[in-house]
Amino acid sequence: MTTQSKPNVVRFGVYEFASHRQELRKAGIRIRLEGQPLAILQMLLERPGELVTREELQKDLWPTDTFVDFEHSLNAAVKRLRASLNDSADQPRYVETLARRGYRFIAPLNAADAETGVAPSIVRGQRVWLIAIAVFALAVGGWGWRQWRHRFAVPALPVIRSLAVLPLTNLSGDPSQEYIADGMTEELIGRLSHIHGLRVISRTSAMHFKNTQLSVPEIAKTLGVDAIVEGSVTREGSHIRVHAQLIRGATDEHIWAEEYQREYRSILGLQDDVARSIAGRIESSLTPQGRASLAPVSAVGPEAYEDYLKGRYYFNQRTENALNKSVVNFQQAIAREPNYGLAYSGLADAYALLGFRGSFPSKDALSRAKAAASKAIEIDGMLAEAHASLAFIAETY
Repeated sequence: MTTQSKPNVVRFGVYEFASHRQELRKAGIRIRLEGQPLAILQMLLERPGELVTREELQKDLWPTDTFVDFEHSLNAAVKRLRASLNDSADQPRYVETLARRGYRFIAPLNAADAETGVAPSIVRGQRVWLIAIAVFALAVGGWGWRQWRHRFAVPALPVIRSLAVLPLTNLSGDPSQEYIADGMTEELIGRLSHIHGLRVISRTSAMHFKNTQLSVPEIAKTLGVDAIVEGSVTREGSHIRVHAQLIRGATDEHIWAEEYQREYRSILGLQDDVARSIAGRIESSLTPQGRASLAPVSAVGPEAYEDYLKGRYYFNQRTENALNKSVVNFQQAIAREPNYGLAYSGLADAYALLGFRGSFPSKDALSRAKAAASKAIEIDGMLAEAHASLAFIAETY
């Protein structure tokens, strides 16, 4: 007889939440969700279709001795939960916002039978049948087994030969931190682009899908890629947390998901770990040459790297004011790290674009751009960004 205890596992859509393991999975792949976002999900799942008020969430998850901005912290936690569920505040499939009141879980739930309690007598009976079936299978003989295996063999997973890195979402709740998410997106695109045999969509094309409501299969079809990388970045004081996931484009199937939390000073190492984890998951499409090409990141200080990220962030805005800011940031990065090739490359791009647009004397801009690009190549002759800068200068002038 089946027990009537409350199921430990519930399913909604392609997701499965195990309360006793505090674990969320999508299509069988674990999604790293911890802390308050996970606790919010559990509270919502315990009362599907009902309003869970902000006051209830504060009482249960933000004790009175917790000295944080509750509104900011709650909004960031819900944004992170939605990011893990590929959900949207504007067109919710799972978590609905009731303005100034709270949240409600709106998707239908199903209990996962495999996790509910089953009486021992039934389990014993099932084991007997399983043993009998196993004996019968052995008796069939090698020929029958080979025929069965050939007929029902699971096909190999499609090789990933192309992917797009979607803009990482800034979950810090602070718009001034947007440069970190955008900069890390660009850096991740750059790192993965060095992999031989893997086609990576450009930043310009990927950024069109920032804050998009399109599904992963729709984006993958539009860009013509096998897989999508998406994720989020949260900076909290001296710490940074990155959640990233690799998703098969055609099926919306999670291939890999991971969360990283480090001191902000270790941001370069964190990015290296993310890039290598993704490369490891698509290694079936990588030759030994491709794997070797994913070299370690440059050893520069976090302050110089932050200046560089800001420089790239402003450069990509393409306005005269933003381009001038990017020049300042790239110069600051170089002042901190005189052998920072990427910063010289960024400086070359900024001067070239300022001159092309007439915001800077053309002859002077060309001279400065060439000097910066040449310095970048002098520092690292294999730096692709520096060669791209020279090509941009040659094409522009």
